[in-house]
Amino acid sequence: MPTLYALFVAINDYPDPRHRLDGCVNDMQLFRDYLESYCAKSGLGFLPLVLADADATRDNFIKGFELFQPAGEGDTCLLFYAGHGARCESPEAFWHLSPSRMVESIVCWDSRQPGGRDLMDKELSFLIWQATKDKKAHFLLITDCCHSGSITRGVKERRIREVGEAAPPDAYLGFEHYRPAGEGRYSPPRGQYVHLAAARDNQTAKEVHVKGAPRGVFSYCLLESLAGGNGQLSYAELANRISIRIRSIVGDQSPQVEALPADDRNRSFLSGAQAPARQAYLAGYDRQLGWYVNAGTLQGLPSGDDKQQNVFRLLEGGQTARSTEVQAQYTKVEGLDGLDTKKQYALELAELAAPRFRLAWQADSEPEGVEALQKLLEAKASDFFQWVQDVETADYLVHASQGSYFLSRRFDDNPLFQPVPGYEEAAIIDFINKLERVARWQQLLRLSNPATSIKGDEASIELFRVTEAGNTDDNAPTELVDWRSTAAFEYTRSGGQWQQPAFQLKVTNTGQRTLWVSLLYLSNNFGITNQLLPKQELGPGQEAWAVDVFEGYPYRTLPLQVEDEYLLNGIHTVDEYLKLLICTDEFDTNAFNQEGLPLGRPLQAHRQVGFRRQNIRRPDWTDKEVHLQLHRPK
Repeated sequence: MPTLYALFVAINDYPDPRHRLDGCVNDMQLFRDYLESYCAKSGLGFLPLVLADADATRDNFIKGFELFQPAGEGDTCLLFYAGHGARCESPEAFWHLSPSRMVESIVCWDSRQPGGRDLMDKELSFLIWQATKDKKAHFLLITDCCHSGSITRGVKERRIREVGEAAPPDAYLGFEHYRPAGEGRYSPPRGQYVHLAAARDNQTAKEVHVKGAPRGVFSYCLLESLAGGNGQLSYAELANRISIRIRSIVGDQSPQVEALPADDRNRSFLSGAQAPARQAYLAGYDRQLGWYVNAGTLQGLPSGDDKQQNVFRLLEGGQTARSTEVQAQYTKVEGLDGLDTKKQYALELAELAAPRFRLAWQADSEPEGVEALQKLLEAKASDFFQWVQDVETADYLVHASQGSYFLSRRFDDNPLFQPVPGYEEAAIIDFINKLERVARWQQLLRLSNPATSIKGDEASIELFRVTEAGNTDDNAPTELVDWRSTAAFEYTRSGGQWQQPAFQLKVTNTGQRTLWVSLLYLSNNFGITNQLLPKQELGPGQEAWAVDVFEGYPYRTLPLQVEDEYLLNGIHTVDEYLKLLICTDEFDTNAFNQEGLPLGRPLQAHRQVGFRRQNIRRPDWTDKEVHLQLHRPK
């Protein structure tokens, strides 16, 4: 029987009366009760371990991870923590891991006692890695504390202001397993996990009284969202629901979801199984905005006009809503009057204001294939693309040839992805889904905001090409490349073998205001990932590197690859893109992520705005685009 191994840690009664909290143990008990009922209904085993108040010492916290040792494939490991969080200046050895040069920590019951220590974020990362390495168990971390966004409560705050000094790197738990990253830098290992955090790493998590009982706002909204979704939500959907609900209770608290790999955000809560792929839109109510949808121009929604609006349809009930104003990260809508303003509602996009992706039929396409596809589209049209009669105005051509559908460029009959055989309904739906993936890729590539007020010199990109063939260490020698023009990367012959090219990329806030950035990688096979830089807040002068995790460790040197399938199809040069999105407020690019489309067999793997109650700011955004051209000889 699949089992949930759950470690619950909650602290109200810290030894120092100034540090005591009210709602942590209550949050833990309610969540534990929910999970016990959930497991009974879902046919899961439930093995809990509770550490509350004086039992939640640093040593007991670490020892508690032994609970996860028996976990195996199909099982889930859960760590829930409610208590104080803290942050302090980072040792120089970890500066490369955080633009703020700060480290976050969990304040254990004895952390501020003589000889006591916090449990640092790097140590928690090591413990999760140790619990998950060489296993296929799913790991979920939930932290309801301040400064919890990168730990891997009138209103009371779950933080301790006096943070003290961080221990030296070699005193960190598991330091012997940290990877040297050159120039005195060290990187702790990272396991595969999903993290739901109450707030960003520079925010506080709040406590309020709900129905007379003290509760953490995040934990309260977490349970409310789980109950509203009947437990059948992906982590991304759950985080969106929590975020919208928190906005209606307190300000300046933005819950976070982090996952490694990034696609695990789309796994179903607790099960670890991949949730059905769909664009996740949620409608919520704000007293100043009215009804709004949690997506805007940064998520690819066109602004529209008086004659053309984006239309959304509720997944339950079928009620529709039309956009009245599209901003960077949200869209005001009309048509939802009469719904409960304290609830969130899942929607699907029923109609785009202006389709952007144009398709035409290849002239010699087989009539039966054309007829079958057009008949199905008449019954269920797609709003990601449109058909045109004039081939000269098409972006791509659709072929129905030899009993299969495929897509090509206008001047090249080679399939852009593996042809889909058959003209029956299942095959056509599969082909349309692939066309929509291409359309989303194209929309992102074309995404821009010409009306932005963000100046070009407020954020800088530095693109480096590794000059030593086959060296993928972070201290590999590099040369600066002009990212504004096409950056060429060649395979190099060394030691009798062709070595992959590699690059590094750094983003720096060179302006005078705080900016948020996210880097999206658009691969040649129409895949999109924000894994290299999902979301980062950069204050003036701060910098962030694109980083990938390989075999449990983060690397800033990123190898590029032209797959064997391309060579077999006579393709030696491929074009890929990096899209840097820059915004004046927090934003999320997770909805852009999608798997690529193989030419033949599957390819190998490559290594919301916080609405204010007064003076609502309208976030501004812009983008920078880097074109990478890879060449691999025969």
